[in-house]
Amino acid sequence: MPERRGKVRVMENIAKTVQRRARETFEHRPTELLFSINGFVLSSLKIGSERSEQSQSVQLDEKISFVEVFSEQGVRLLFLDVEPPPDRPLVQEAHVSLSDGRQLDLSLNFSNSWPALHAVYLDPLMKADTAERAESGSSEVLVADQSKGAFQELGFLRGQSASWRKVVGSHFWLRPATVTALIAVALIAGFLLFWSSAPTEVSAAELLESSIEAERAIAGKTDAVLHRTVNFEERRVAGDELIAKRRIEIWQSAQRKIKTLRVYDEKGFLISGQWDREGGSQTIYRRGARPQSQSDSGAHPTIGPDNAWQLGLSAEAFRSFITNIERARVEERVDSYVITGGAEATGNVRGLSSAALELRRADLRPVKQTLVVQSGNDARKYTFSEISFEQRPVNAVAPAMFELDAELLGLTANVNETSPKSSETSLSQPPGAASVMATTELEVQVIGFLHQIGADVGQEATVTRTAEGKLLVQAVVNTDQRKQEILHSLAPVANNLAVVIQIETATETQRRISRTPSQSGTEEIVPSQSLTINTAEVIPAHADVRRYLLSRGVPDSRVAEEINALATRTLNRSNQALLRVLALKSLANRLSPDDLRTLSGESRTKWLEMLGAHAESFQRQSATVRQDLEALFNIRAPLVEADSFDITDEAGLSRAATTLAQLVSANDETIRSSFSISSGASSVAVNSPDFWRSLARAESLAAKIDRAVQKLKTVHE
Repeated sequence: MPERRGKVRVMENIAKTVQRRARETFEHRPTELLFSINGFVLSSLKIGSERSEQSQSVQLDEKISFVEVFSEQGVRLLFLDVEPPPDRPLVQEAHVSLSDGRQLDLSLNFSNSWPALHAVYLDPLMKADTAERAESGSSEVLVADQSKGAFQELGFLRGQSASWRKVVGSHFWLRPATVTALIAVALIAGFLLFWSSAPTEVSAAELLESSIEAERAIAGKTDAVLHRTVNFEERRVAGDELIAKRRIEIWQSAQRKIKTLRVYDEKGFLISGQWDREGGSQTIYRRGARPQSQSDSGAHPTIGPDNAWQLGLSAEAFRSFITNIERARVEERVDSYVITGGAEATGNVRGLSSAALELRRADLRPVKQTLVVQSGNDARKYTFSEISFEQRPVNAVAPAMFELDAELLGLTANVNETSPKSSETSLSQPPGAASVMATTELEVQVIGFLHQIGADVGQEATVTRTAEGKLLVQAVVNTDQRKQEILHSLAPVANNLAVVIQIETATETQRRISRTPSQSGTEEIVPSQSLTINTAEVIPAHADVRRYLLSRGVPDSRVAEEINALATRTLNRSNQALLRVLALKSLANRLSPDDLRTLSGESRTKWLEMLGAHAESFQRQSATVRQDLEALFNIRAPLVEADSFDITDEAGLSRAATTLAQLVSANDETIRSSFSISSGASSVAVNSPDFWRSLARAESLAAKIDRAVQKLKTVHE
């Protein structure tokens, strides 16, 4: 009991020391700030005014994990935990409030090629302190040695004998501040000594057991469905040669008592899968092979290219590899633990020479696993990396996600023709086909095919999701040539069970509708046509257009005809610019943040490239319309900055695209009111200064969207 009371008193003293230390940090007033990246001092900032500010580029080859700000006395004032995009925003910030209204703000911006670090320190009392320090002639300096990445001892400038005598004199040691500092140093030293004497190593066995318990708790939740996406890579150790890259989609439901793993190749095609059901039974499916049933006994067969993906990313599976847990090593990182076992720890697992598992500190969830397998003279490395992790409500997940896919049963889609010319995937698909759901990767791929031929503008071809989770591609076109062009572009996905293609000409649609009884009569499909103007009555801009044409030497006998042509051309160009912006808005708002997180880097880049192409095309078309109007009305559009949008991520792109669509729609309506026949119209709306400012705002905002897209592409690449 006395020993226990002694430990309690020690802990109470430590708690008081920590509280005192926090108070001292809160009241500490630095004269210089030092900025440290990943533990290495990068730069310093002298505090000499009420507002001290500094911006700098962080040119490091390694990933930035954390940023710290210290005072010249080594007191840490701020800590910023950093996670580079796309997992976290482009701009990451930290704020600290100190005594006497002082503030320290730090931000790290990943928008440029090198991250930019910006710091602001505010001290309202600095004006008085500056004068006081000048009077006392203080000469303390702190040297930051970046090569060693550590603080050196506090020194004094040479040649200042008077200042030195003040320091070593008896009055210096009797100052309250000096006494307080010495006591604080002694207490902190005792605190560190106490803890350094206690064991601090983290046990691999305890970490794995805690991680396994957390996995089981999540998997046992009956009110949620677990969805996880994992990247799987197979490499040859010699030369680090990439052999195969796969994507594993995992769905697990405790309510349904089932877990599914689907494996997709680089092109997004489903090639294999595993269904785990209640009782421990497992069934393995591979395209072109018979299903294999096996019991999940917990033992692993020889690990090889055909079954490595089945091991998954799991603490429980990893624990079965580490047969000698006491030989496993634990590496502590800022935001994770890495458990590593070599041949001495995995000796009982056939073929496995080393294994490593990374656990997040926050919840001990496995996020990466690396296995090295030796087979004769050939060594392979298998890496599992988590892309996304989510828990969805049970009613938000379609039952089809747990049904067997037709591809794994050897079934293929029925189409009207076997060539890419087939216009419509049959709706009477084989048994099991209904369980095939399109991934976000496939959705971006299909939209990309249509984008290449301009079929995504003006909703010539639409891509929607059916209730079963498939992608339905529909289009009604004017000519058979255009129909074949669209079908040819979709040829790579024509046989994918998750894609339904319905492309028809207007004639085919009319013929099909005429054969289908309808209570509301026959629906007439009108092909899209260019806009034309009948100027038997004058348009509101008639006088201005007539004046312009006559000044260009157009004979009076042809003025009416030329007005008609010019008005038609202006309306068509304005309409094309609007259609391009609407395509930009649709694409920017199509994918949710959850969808974007599941995209690979290549697909996300493709999505951004399409956004940039729409923005760039609109700028060209809008510039043509603006130049035509400037010549017609002899008005120069003003230089207007875009709205103050902070486009630092995909959410900012979505908001900016929506605003741009609203601007362009209003501008197009104004142009229509000026160049179309309108009863009672007497004024010309395009003469309004508000219209010209709106026109300039739209072009400026589109340019800003284009620049933001390029920056985000650089970040993801």
